[in-house]
Amino acid sequence: MVDEVNIKEIGLSIFPTFGVKVDGLSIENRKGPGFSERPLLHLDEFVLDVKLLPLLANRFEVNQLVFHKPSILLEVNKDGEENFSDAQKEEGKEQEREKGLTVRAGGGGSLLLSNFEIKDGEFEYVNMKENRALRMKGLDMCLRVETIAEVNEMRTESEVKIARFSYGTREKPLIDSLPLSLKQKSKIIVEENTLTLEQGDLDIQGLKFRMVGALTVVDEKPSFVDFTVNSENLDLEQILSLLPRGLLKETE
Repeated sequence: MVDEVNIKEIGLSIFPTFGVKVDGLSIENRKGPGFSERPLLHLDEFVLDVKLLPLLANRFEVNQLVFHKPSILLEVNKDGEENFSDAQKEEGKEQEREKGLTVRAGGGGSLLLSNFEIKDGEFEYVNMKENRALRMKGLDMCLRVETIAEVNEMRTESEVKIARFSYGTREKPLIDSLPLSLKQKSKIIVEENTLTLEQGDLDIQGLKFRMVGALTVVDEKPSFVDFTVNSENLDLEQILSLLPRGLLKETE
């Protein structure tokens, strides 16, 4: 699937922490009709910094995991072929699913990801077969993840900002350059398959929403959903401003 991976410069450090720094990483796009000449993935800088001593106590601690100016392009051509999948691998995955292969979380070790960052990222998904496109520009994300092995629990805190979010057809977006931001705090109890959203603050073009609630999954399907969404000082004109202009014209 991937023909070429280019790296401008790479650096390693061993002590007191294990570190990797990669400059100018680029992964070539898939060759063939319907795929552009732009790279599948490009980023200016990648930084990984891992503590070594906690590994002796079966604890994986990451000080930093940073992607600076990543650009991801996912494409589907008119024949339904994807630039991000391998046909042989997908066939193998399907066979595994038919055999009833499941993955279960194991205990013992723990993880602390102190700082996962995406700085000034771009994401683009273009589906020529279904004539759909999704684009995100100016993506900034900061994420903290900690697993607590003793109670089989995972806690996350994150803040995501998207300067311009667009969705629609390839030629004409229904939603164009919409600014979004989300700040959330949640926990997952693995044995109960439960996700609890303790804090969820969503901002859509200046409209603020607060979300809290819980979701329980049984047999890979949601069996219990309890979410509450609140907003202060929200009026009809603000809500209508979020709707696609073409949709408003159709309803007039």
